[in-house]
Amino acid sequence: LQEEKRRIEEEVREETENRLETLLVRLNAKLIVPLRGARQSLSSANPDHIRHFAASLRELFTHVLRTLAPDSKVKAWSSAPEYYDKGKPTRRARLLYICRTLNQEPFSSFIEKDIDAGLEFLQLFQRGTHEVVPKYTDGQLRLMLVRMESLLRFLLEIWSTDR
Repeated sequence: LQEEKRRIEEEVREETENRLETLLVRLNAKLIVPLRGARQSLSSANPDHIRHFAASLRELFTHVLRTLAPDSKVKAWSSAPEYYDKGKPTRRARLLYICRTLNQEPFSSFIEKDIDAGLEFLQLFQRGTHEVVPKYTDGQLRLMLVRMESLLRFLLEIWSTDR
């Protein structure tokens, strides 16, 4: 029974990873590099592997976000001042733009809370990049990868559906 459970979990993990990579390739094939780099850094003996992990995933997220929600499209969608900082759309604005077709009842409350959680989650990558010696455990890093892959896949699935 345990062996069957492990086999099913591995199949689900592989399917999820493959789907994310497929979506990333559709958006921009070069985006596979930071994703694979982050995954490989988890097993690296490099003493700075946590920063590499955090920087790779933060940059991957930033590129996906800006590609799915470019300045011009966000500005055409909304001119609300709370969505801009120094004339540029905020991450919140970009996420709301990406989720605009989904952001209606009964999803509205979920989308708002999910965006709040996603933005808070991104702070972990900021810390992992800017601290001299980030202090994340191996287990925390693995779960950060799972959550980031899930967040990216969610955004890319919305984009894929809206095309």
